[in-house]
Amino acid sequence: MAKKMKMKFEKYWGTSNLLISMATVLDPRYKMELLNFSFKAIYSANKAPTQTKLVLDTLKELFAEYVEAYRVANVVSSSSTTSGTESKAHKNGPSLTTSRFGKNIKSGTAKYNQHIRNVDFVASVKSELDTYLEEAGYTVEPGVDFDA
Repeated sequence: MAKKMKMKFEKYWGTSNLLISMATVLDPRYKMELLNFSFKAIYSANKAPTQTKLVLDTLKELFAEYVEAYRVANVVSSSSTTSGTESKAHKNGPSLTTSRFGKNIKSGTAKYNQHIRNVDFVASVKSELDTYLEEAGYTVEPGVDFDA
C-alpha cells in the first residue's frame, strides 16, 4: 500500500512541481536561485541539474510561444489597420496604392516592412526572460509587505 501511495504522490508532485517551480522563478525574490538551492536538497546530485534544466527549458518554451503569439497578433492587427489612413501614410510613407479595380495593393516598401516584422531579429539578442533571470533577486526587509 505504501508503494502505491508513493507512486501516486510522485506522479502528482512530478507534474505539480513543474508548475510550482515556474511560479517560483517568476517571483522576483527567488528566481532560479531558490530552485538551485532547493533542488540540491530534494533531488540526487545527478537529477537536480536535470530538473532545473526542465524548468528553465519549459519557461523558455512558454516565453517563445508568448512572443510568437504577440508577434502574430501585432502583424494581424497592423495589417488589418493598413487602410491607407493619412496619418499612417505620413509616418511610414506611401505603403498602399489603389489599383484601377479599387483593391489595395502593397507597394515594395509595405512588403518589405511586413517582411521585417515577420523575421525574428530578436533571436540573437537576449530575451526579456533571460534578462530577468540574470538580474539579482529582489530582497525584502523583515516586516515589510511584498506585493508582486
